[in-house]
Amino acid sequence: MKNKKIIKNKEKKSKFKDKIKSIFISKKIRYDGLLSVFIVIFIAIVFVLNVIVSFLVKKYDVKIDLSSRGIYKVSDETKEFLNSYEKRAKLILLNDEESFKKNGNYYVTHIYNISKNIVACSDNLSLEFVNLQEQPTFAAQYKNLNLQQDGILVVDEENHSQFIPFFKMFQNQQEGFDSVNELQVLSSVERNIAHALEFLSGQNKVKTALINGHDELDLKKFKGEVFEENGYELVDLNLLTTKIPKDVKLILSISPLVDYGEKEIEVLQQFIDSGGRFIYFASSSQKKLKNLEEFILKNTGASFEDGVVVETDPNKMTLSSINEIFTYPSFDSRYVEDMFNKKKPIGLNDCKPMKLEENKNVESVVICKTQDSGAVLKDPKNFDIKSAEKKSYPIAVGVTKKLEEGKVSKIGIFSGSSILGALDVVQLSNLDFVFSVFGEIADNRTKIKIPPKVIGVSRLAITRTQANLIAVIFILILPLTVVAIGIFIYFKRRRR
Repeated sequence: MKNKKIIKNKEKKSKFKDKIKSIFISKKIRYDGLLSVFIVIFIAIVFVLNVIVSFLVKKYDVKIDLSSRGIYKVSDETKEFLNSYEKRAKLILLNDEESFKKNGNYYVTHIYNISKNIVACSDNLSLEFVNLQEQPTFAAQYKNLNLQQDGILVVDEENHSQFIPFFKMFQNQQEGFDSVNELQVLSSVERNIAHALEFLSGQNKVKTALINGHDELDLKKFKGEVFEENGYELVDLNLLTTKIPKDVKLILSISPLVDYGEKEIEVLQQFIDSGGRFIYFASSSQKKLKNLEEFILKNTGASFEDGVVVETDPNKMTLSSINEIFTYPSFDSRYVEDMFNKKKPIGLNDCKPMKLEENKNVESVVICKTQDSGAVLKDPKNFDIKSAEKKSYPIAVGVTKKLEEGKVSKIGIFSGSSILGALDVVQLSNLDFVFSVFGEIADNRTKIKIPPKVIGVSRLAITRTQANLIAVIFILILPLTVVAIGIFIYFKRRRR
């Protein structure tokens, strides 16, 4: 009996072992087990790779630009310029590094990445960080630059400097003044850094004389720093008592209220005939300036009328004032090639009515004009906006005068100086426009042509019905479809 029990126990154990063996011998179990092992190995490999990559990225700040527009990529134009840049310079980002890296502000991070990539292109460049709040005495070294947090200070080995404020590095671009469908953000971070380095290299600097003695607008006090920052070294000039220095390339006349004398006109004409460059700003507050206006007409074909140019269309006014108008440049003109954003309006007021007559001795181009709803206001008491004659009036004219031996002189005429008063208004393109025109006339154009980078996303204009349809698809239909596919696969596999 005892032997029989032992035999039965052995048989039970044998059957249990056979069952266990059959389980592991099963193709399904072996397949599922092997698959599980591979999954565990794969997850482990992914985990280890993730740890290694995270460590390398944190230690070496590795970044790859995967954007379709290459918003962090340094252009070939900048690389070519940096290859020939021999001076040592540093980019000083005005905040601590962690703030630029982890600020949470997309634009601040963009500045950081572009700056790092530019510095990596040249052994002569270095990158530093200064937090103005923690180091308030630093700004005192550059009092004339008005340093601000999150801007970029570019300093060369001779301690010459250029400051790029945050607001100058990004602009909104919009299709049409009132459109809400096409809004983009443009970055000029790379462009501004490259131009600052180009300026510090001494390649772009024009000695510019300001005529005085006729109650002119004092440009030095008014916007002198802006002109200096853009490569125009300003000096005073009295045409009666001072000879024009040989190194003066450009002469400016800013809204004089007193007419020029015949001797002054003679000196100015000699300058023009020798290939000099001259830019004149009129003003609606001027009385008749006989000698000066005859000089301008003779050399450019431009003449002026009494009154002030106003806008009759409320949709083309700024500040809802007929005297505060906006317009756009002629996009096909070579005078606006250096403009960063041609779709932003130019704002101005108090412009004198100007007309351009044909002059066979010169090539005249209307760079900018009012829109067709412009009119002339001469007598405010008797002005009827509805019955006023409406047409376009030139705002800026560029003139090229051919001389002997292949030389040329260039002249620019603006119908008002108010355009200078809004150089720092970021909603307008006055700054871009003025210095693009100056650059063409004074041959002070940048050699680095860098188009702006589109870093913002256009607004998507959809109806409420379309929005509801998208919501139903992503919130209801798509999840239910995934669940239905899962149930179908589950029952199909159970039938096997």
